[in-house]
Amino acid sequence: MPCRKGPNGNVVIGGFPMKPVIPTGPCQNRWDQKKTPGIELRAARGVPDGEKTRGFTLVEVLVAVVVAVVVFLAFFSLHAIGLRSRAHARLVSAALNAAADFVDQVALSGGDPVVIDGEGVADSGFLENGVRTGSGSVFSRRWDIQRGVPAPHLVTVRVILCWSEPRKPPPTAGHCDFPDPTAPHVALEAVLYRP
Repeated sequence: MPCRKGPNGNVVIGGFPMKPVIPTGPCQNRWDQKKTPGIELRAARGVPDGEKTRGFTLVEVLVAVVVAVVVFLAFFSLHAIGLRSRAHARLVSAALNAAADFVDQVALSGGDPVVIDGEGVADSGFLENGVRTGSGSVFSRRWDIQRGVPAPHLVTVRVILCWSEPRKPPPTAGHCDFPDPTAPHVALEAVLYRP
């Protein structure tokens, strides 16, 4: 392999400029370098003679990878929180619509007994997992209809729709009760006029 000196006094071997760690004397071949202790040449790989090169160390690369992983994990956890919040908002909206539908059916039934979904119901009760919406959600419903409250010719309708969180058992009558249900719920109260 040809050995020559570059313009800055660096050794050029095989077309690659080599920067000596310890300045060498006259140009030596590779066999002489192995025999001479303390001489080490580093390839600059495409960098002109005399310019300093700086690369990335393994530690710097590992730190960058760890920082990137932490950022991506934070992003994905925020994304998961957003998805859960969206699902919860969808359930609340469906439950509120179902509760308003119940109040509307009570208002339209007009008499005694109250007719809900084509069947007469008592003034108070609990229906476990019996309310299905068009979106496929299933709710438990507790209702209470009070006649003459707060005044004559008025009917107070209270309805609570409860549901279970994912991977949890469905709410029972004790979880979905007035005045403070422990299950996720929507409560609606309306006062209707009955002449």
